[in-house]
Amino acid sequence: MPGREFEPDFPDEYRFCRLTFAEQQVMLDDDEPSRYLMHWNGTIGWHHPMGERVDPIGAFSLYLVDGDSAMDERADIFNVYDTEQGIFDVYQGLFDTKTGNLKDRVERIAFGDDFAMSANVLIFDRLVIYPAHRGHGVGLLALRALMHQFRSFAGLMVMKPYPLQFETSSRDEPVGLGREHWALESYKLKQPAATAKLRRYYARLGFTHVPRTDYMVRDPLTPLPAVDTLLADRPAE
Repeated sequence: MPGREFEPDFPDEYRFCRLTFAEQQVMLDDDEPSRYLMHWNGTIGWHHPMGERVDPIGAFSLYLVDGDSAMDERADIFNVYDTEQGIFDVYQGLFDTKTGNLKDRVERIAFGDDFAMSANVLIFDRLVIYPAHRGHGVGLLALRALMHQFRSFAGLMVMKPYPLQFETSSRDEPVGLGREHWALESYKLKQPAATAKLRRYYARLGFTHVPRTDYMVRDPLTPLPAVDTLLADRPAE
């Protein structure tokens, strides 16, 4: 088979995968609330060390709510979150809609006795690892890389661990994130067990579940776990 001599020695070589971000376009004249909501998506690829070939092994999508700029420019933060339904769901779940501030219990879970240094919120929207590459912790490595890349911009990190097999949304997905990549037939657990498994999985990166919500949160200033630590147990995707 052509290129077989370059096949990676998985799972240890997952650490050499790279994130490739899709092209992003920004309007020069934009006075809509959506200007404070930034979206990135892209693919996770394994780069062959002796050639130019790149094997896609997954994809990702994330948002940054620029709450600091919105407040500085006296924009209505409610309207910023209301730009996208999924982002608004985060606002309803974690924020006091009367004050626009994080709920007290969310602050305690994320920061303990401290407090958020910024009103910016980084939301990990979706992470998909293709079936052939699941079970080796590559999802954790990809998320860790995204956290490292964006943590200096965020006052809070948020995710909603939701099993793909129960996803009913018909939204248009960025390249690489569509249902054709999900291999839904491989998922056997019922929703409560599958959700609990995902929460345990992402807890390895320091995320904590907020009771009575679907969300997990994390202080961006908390040190990231080492790559070797994440690869050690190689939990199932």
